[in-house]
Amino acid sequence: MSTIGSDESHILDDVTVSVSGDLPIGGGDTLFSRGTDDWDQTNTWSTTIGGASCGCTPNANSVVYVLFGDWVLLDNDADAKELHIEFGGRMDWDADNVELTIHDDGIVEVSVGARLFENGRGNAFLEFDGTGNHTLAVYCEDVGLEVDQIRVTENCSLTVVGNGRIDVEDDFELVANGATVINQFTNLLYIQDDLDLLGDDVVFHNDRGYLYIDGTLEILGERTEIINRDSIYVDLDFHGENADDGTFENHGYIHCNDDVIMSNNSDDYRIDNFGFWRIDDDLRESGTGAVANEFHNRSGSYFQLVHNSSELDWQLWALRFQYSRLLSTGSTGLPFHT
Repeated sequence: MSTIGSDESHILDDVTVSVSGDLPIGGGDTLFSRGTDDWDQTNTWSTTIGGASCGCTPNANSVVYVLFGDWVLLDNDADAKELHIEFGGRMDWDADNVELTIHDDGIVEVSVGARLFENGRGNAFLEFDGTGNHTLAVYCEDVGLEVDQIRVTENCSLTVVGNGRIDVEDDFELVANGATVINQFTNLLYIQDDLDLLGDDVVFHNDRGYLYIDGTLEILGERTEIINRDSIYVDLDFHGENADDGTFENHGYIHCNDDVIMSNNSDDYRIDNFGFWRIDDDLRESGTGAVANEFHNRSGSYFQLVHNSSELDWQLWALRFQYSRLLSTGSTGLPFHT
């Protein structure tokens, strides 16, 4: 209903509200909320919309729907395969140190007007476990998802999509070897503390949207792959004590407000810059290894090093016959190769 021109008055004799066709019929492993109650209470769930209690609670195979006007609370560790919070629904952590684990090929979806909230609790974890390809979809722009930590704990992938708002109040962690995260979120993905790449052969792609890391981008595994095609802001260090044989490929915009520090162990770390990269402090190496890390400024790219530390040990490359710009507002003597 809409008004055009002057104000209008409408009198409604009868209103019928129908269930969206997007919701399943129910039955089997599909569970629907029945009001406001705890996740681990059987009275909270039904196998049909508006039905009686199923006498059950969700498990690792459950497809869970939190419906309009319902408010589900997490007091203890919980499991699900899929979690869909529909318009007008809400789910909160209601105790500290509680993990919500999503299993094989899992989905977490927060619709417009819905919320999944840590609610001031400590150590509220959202974990993606098992195998396959997981999806985290947030469409509510008023902080649809607020959680302490998001963790990928197995050799699986997680794709982040939607146009809402995600606030991670602590760390975003890729814990397992071979874990992959693809960020295709078109709004702000905010990490209040660190983005941690903890395993070996870990992949992180920032394909779309604004990734704001209010702490450190930390690499503690070997052979990591990072690709940025949009915007990344790092408030503290981009740091890797064991980042051997890793790569960072930038096609978008990166602003590191502090240092870029990588170890110089048995294998080097390589950055290929095709876009814009600004470092407000030092570009340097840590440790006593003999292998120099490499920063390659590619055709048409822009690199600004605001403070050139005397500890700068990287090799800086700009390809011959290709246009690139290197700016340093600190001391001279950069190891510049063509």
